[in-house]
Amino acid sequence: MSFKFKQLVEERRLVRIKWDRKLVLKEIEGAELDLETARKSLRDGNLKWATIQATTQFFMLQEHYSTARAHIS
Repeated sequence: MSFKFKQLVEERRLVRIKWDRKLVLKEIEGAELDLETARKSLRDGNLKWATIQATTQFFMLQEHYSTARAHIS
């Protein structure tokens, strides 16, 4: 762990939360809405911004689906 990460944990500014199905579903829904925003940017011709938005959302969705899958399996 980096010094800054350890510091945040020790100061309780960064805490582990319990897995919550509702929270995961809410995050997935938000990521899907953000992905739609990326699609709109693409339709508007803003390729660079659409690429950044879509890439970010794919990573977020992958993380949330992986977390949910680990707890469901």
